[in-house]
Amino acid sequence: MAALPVRGQVPDSATPAPFLATITPCGGKRGTTVEVTFAGSDLEEPKALLFDHPGLVATPVVVPAPPPMAGKPPVPAPPVTKFQVKIAGDVPVGLHDVRIVGRWGVSQPRMFAVGNLAEVAEKEPNNDVPEAQRIEVDTTVNGVISAGTDVDYVVFKGTRGQKIYAACLASSIDSRLSPLLELYDIRGRIVASARPLSETETSLRAELPADGDYHIRVASFTYQRGGPNHFYRLNVTTTPWVEMLLPPAVGPAGGTVTPVGPDGPLPAVGIKVASDVYSQEIPRGFTYHAASRLRLPLFVPAEVGSGPLPPAILGVTALGIVPEKEPNDLPGSAQEVAPETDTFGTIGKRGDIDWYRFKLKKGQIVVLSPLGDAIGSLADLTLSVRLGAEGGDIVDLDDLPAGGPVPRLLTRHDDPRGHVAEFAGDRLG
Repeated sequence: MAALPVRGQVPDSATPAPFLATITPCGGKRGTTVEVTFAGSDLEEPKALLFDHPGLVATPVVVPAPPPMAGKPPVPAPPVTKFQVKIAGDVPVGLHDVRIVGRWGVSQPRMFAVGNLAEVAEKEPNNDVPEAQRIEVDTTVNGVISAGTDVDYVVFKGTRGQKIYAACLASSIDSRLSPLLELYDIRGRIVASARPLSETETSLRAELPADGDYHIRVASFTYQRGGPNHFYRLNVTTTPWVEMLLPPAVGPAGGTVTPVGPDGPLPAVGIKVASDVYSQEIPRGFTYHAASRLRLPLFVPAEVGSGPLPPAILGVTALGIVPEKEPNDLPGSAQEVAPETDTFGTIGKRGDIDWYRFKLKKGQIVVLSPLGDAIGSLADLTLSVRLGAEGGDIVDLDDLPAGGPVPRLLTRHDDPRGHVAEFAGDRLG
């Protein structure tokens, strides 16, 4: 009699896939240790948390098994439900990937934010002014809008003339919350308010009119959605954030850029670029968030300030960098530029149009790539190209078409892109 061994393999579709839904709190102050909990599906036997920076190290909080009882089988130790995350003092402020490792493998990444402000957890009840949670200025509050009608209040003491900057991080940290922010004075009057705009984080700034207590109200913008995945990080600080960098790109050797905040330009800073910046690979599982979907390794964030918003994006280009020169609002005053340049400018007011002139030879191909949405700008750009000052438009482009060759690529953006090769002579764009 003979026997043959029979081996079976579970189909991939039937294998549990670990899914990390939330990690709470979803961040901490660098140089500290924070205890986090997690939630998701197929996360049995959690063993470790994996981060994208060696300065973030997690240790499971192991609860020992109860002592054995005579005549009864031993009771196993309860499963791990918490981790202690040690955040080294040199971990860059910003967003980092975190995954959980368990019986069924490694989960997808979630965001873990590292800040440099004091951190506190939301304390309920805080649904009305008398119940507002008191905090100090320069504090990060980790909270959750648990239901569509949930409202969270914090209160802080301010002084007349003090500038306050508040930002509610949500989309950039994988939250589904669209937050509404409102700042009230001691008499219940609105000093400032902010709602979700495009794909940016909700933020407000205010110069306080008097000494006293000020309340910040956080809610879901539509008052219809809430739950465990509607978490947020509310940063209340006196440090302005960086809205943009000018120029928004530097050459391979680096350069000097001027950060611009809500109150105007900040001190210029020098940027150094790694020699291998063009050869770096995109990390596996790299996540793209909101307006920073093109924040790849070749975009170098500037170490300027410690404001409450994610860092601005700085591009690295091998082309010559040319600033916009006004007046260039009409075809007759178009700014002369050469091909193979990287020109930067601003849409300074409603209806502002910037014209540029460049020369081409017949058959020469030029790729035109205006970047706005892709680098975190609120500008919704269009691009028109015409032959000569009196010619008609030969190219008229708006958003990148949804049916493009890579519609599933997460780096899609709403900027126009096109090429010109039909005619020789002057071009206006």
